[in-house]
Amino acid sequence: LPWIEFQRVTASQPLDLLPTEVDNDLKREMAFYKQALEAAVVGYRELKKAQVPIHRPDDYYAEMIKTDEHMNLVRQKLVDEANAIAAAEKARKLRDAKKFGKKVQHEKLMERQKSKKDELDKVKLLRKKANSSKNNDDGGDGDEFGISVDKEYGGTGRSETKSAVKAKVNHKRQGKDAKFGFGGKKRHSKSNTAESSADISDFNGRRMKREALGARKGSGVGKKGGSAQRPGKARRQQQQGGGGKKKGRK
Repeated sequence: LPWIEFQRVTASQPLDLLPTEVDNDLKREMAFYKQALEAAVVGYRELKKAQVPIHRPDDYYAEMIKTDEHMNLVRQKLVDEANAIAAAEKARKLRDAKKFGKKVQHEKLMERQKSKKDELDKVKLLRKKANSSKNNDDGGDGDEFGISVDKEYGGTGRSETKSAVKAKVNHKRQGKDAKFGFGGKKRHSKSNTAESSADISDFNGRRMKREALGARKGSGVGKKGGSAQRPGKARRQQQQGGGGKKKGRK
C-alpha cells in the first residue's frame, strides 16, 4: 500500500533516556520533541511525493469560530489592560519624581543649615580672636591675622549698626500707631479724672434748662389738665355718625 493510505512514521532511533532520567521533565520532553520533529519532516516529504496539497491557497478565507462582537470585546479588554498598565507606570514615575524632589529639597535644606552653622562658627571664632587680641599687653587692636570681625563682614561696628536701624523710619508702622495707638494702658481710658470732673467749661445752664422744658412738653407732664381725657359714649357715637338719638320705649 502507498504511504498515503496508512500515514505512519516510525522514529529512526528510540528514546535515549536512562532509568534515572525518566523523572527528568526537561530531558523527557526534549526527546519527545526531537521524535515529533523528525516525524513531521518525513511526513511532509512523503505528502509532497504523493502530490497531496498541504498548503492553504492565498485566496482561501476560513470562517472564524468566534463572532466579530466577541473579538471586539476581547480587543477592548486588551486596550483597557494596556491603558491601565500605562496609567500605573505613569503614577509610579510621578511618585518616584515626588520622592526625588523631596530628597533634593531635604538635601538643600540641610546644606543651608550647614552653611548657616559654618557662618556662625566663623563669626564666633573671629570674635574670640578679637577679644583675645584686645587683652594682649601690646594694646594692639588687630589679631594675629590682621583682620577684625567688622572688616571681615564689611560692617562699621555693632553700635553703628544699631543706630542705623533706629534711624530707619517705618512709615507704615507710624500710620498704624497714629490710627490705633501704640500700646499702653487700655482699661479705664474714658473714665473721668479729678481734672475732667472739675472742668465746667462746657456747662451751659440756659441750654440745659431749655432742653429740660422741651422734654417735659413732649411728655405732657407740664400741662394743666394732664393727658387728654377720653370722650363720653354719646360724643363717640356722634363722631361715628350715630346722630346721638336715644331709643325710647313705645
